[in-house]
Order: sequence, then C-alpha cells, then structure tokens
Amino acid sequence: MKLLLTAPLALLPVYAQAQDADINYDYEGTAINLVTYTCAGEVKLPVAFINAGDSSTAVMLYDGQLVAMNSMKTASGATYASIDEQNGYRLSTKGDEAFVEFMAADDSAKLEMKLSACQSAPAE
Repeated sequence: MKLLLTAPLALLPVYAQAQDADINYDYEGTAINLVTYTCAGEVKLPVAFINAGDSSTAVMLYDGQLVAMNSMKTASGATYASIDEQNGYRLSTKGDEAFVEFMAADDSAKLEMKLSACQSAPAE
C-alpha cells in the first residue's frame, strides 16, 4: 500500500509540468486525486489529495518543495496543515477554489497569504 501512495506522489513534479487534466486513482478504498490549481498571477499549484477511509491528506508542490499536509476540521470545505510544524503551510479548498497561507514557526504567529484566487480546471 505504501508503494501505491508513493508512486503518484513521486510523479507530482512530472504531472505539474504536463497539467493537461486532473487525474483520479481509486485502489481498494484509497482515492488519489491529482489536481492543478491556477492561482492569481497565473501561478500553477499541483496538489495530490489522498483519501483512505477516515484519513485525508494532501501533498502540494509549492516553491520547489513538496509539502505534506493532514486535514483539519473545518465548518465547510477542507483545510490541510503541514505535517512539519516548522513548515507552516495551510491549504484551504472549497469546491474548485483554493488558497495557500503560511504561518511562521516563531512568535509572530500571523497567517500570511501566499497564493490566492486558485481555481482548478473545469471538468470536461
């Protein structure tokens, strides 16, 4: 199972270059969705969403690095926070829209908008 999840994540940078269409995998109850958002300034944000039962995670390729995140409880939509607390990224999604924020791991504890007005490609 670990190899199944690792392979699509390893291909995320390659997928980010292609950006032709969103890709969806489903294997024995684990759904993997590769989505590319286009954000303000025409910035591309590729994200792999992994849903296995009650567990939901995401990995995004941002600023040349893969950022692994776990889901957080929200009132609507979905929010994912970095697993690495020193790398304080948050990805919030609702429908086809998303945005990325960053919270420094220092005493400022202020959320900073990194990517806004992100939109996934419409389904064909």
